[in-house]
Amino acid sequence: MPTINNKFISTKCPLLLFSGGLDSTHCLLSLLNTTDVDVLIIKSKLIHHRKNKAEEKARSNILKILKRTYKNKQCEYKVRNIYTVNDNSETMLNHDGWLQPSIWLNTAINIVNPAIHSEVIIGYVGGDSILTKLHTLKKWWKAMYQIHRHNCSFIKLKFPIKLCSKESILKTFYDCNNEEILNHVWSCEEPVILSRKIVPCGKCTPCITDKAMKFKYNLLNKE
Repeated sequence: MPTINNKFISTKCPLLLFSGGLDSTHCLLSLLNTTDVDVLIIKSKLIHHRKNKAEEKARSNILKILKRTYKNKQCEYKVRNIYTVNDNSETMLNHDGWLQPSIWLNTAINIVNPAIHSEVIIGYVGGDSILTKLHTLKKWWKAMYQIHRHNCSFIKLKFPIKLCSKESILKTFYDCNNEEILNHVWSCEEPVILSRKIVPCGKCTPCITDKAMKFKYNLLNKE
């Protein structure tokens, strides 16, 4: 029987790449409805120091909430193991954002264990950009090529929300009463210091996307 940290593992579970952002947090909550989950956290020292600190805090808060809900028997399933990997690759600094899933996969493939993991889950949304910006199609296909060229025959790769909209993902947080977790989700790429606190800049692409997503959500869900 497979073991990890000298503990017997009776069933396999998914390995989720978890950043603490909206998409991977949504995937984590969805998976925990049906199974235990292992999470993989990739840290890069080449990414802005404040962003690393903000993401680390977001992940910590989200995982604490989930641990509490499991302990209080509000959730049947739990985060089973947390793997943390430091990635100092220059590609993490200079990569095209559309190729980020490929970089994540490269790290995940070195961590995943088919004896205890059923599949690798990546919470990556590309649908909005494809549908709203046709000039990104070339980058999209390039990213998909990089993903599928990996030799992953030994494990399943899944992108369950690849073509979802940000608004539909946001809606699930509200519909499932997960606002507490939503308040800790982090996405800003260039956070700033305000009153001695790290806060979103409001100007980078993820911040602009978040604003547009919330505007669309409020527009589509007016009572």
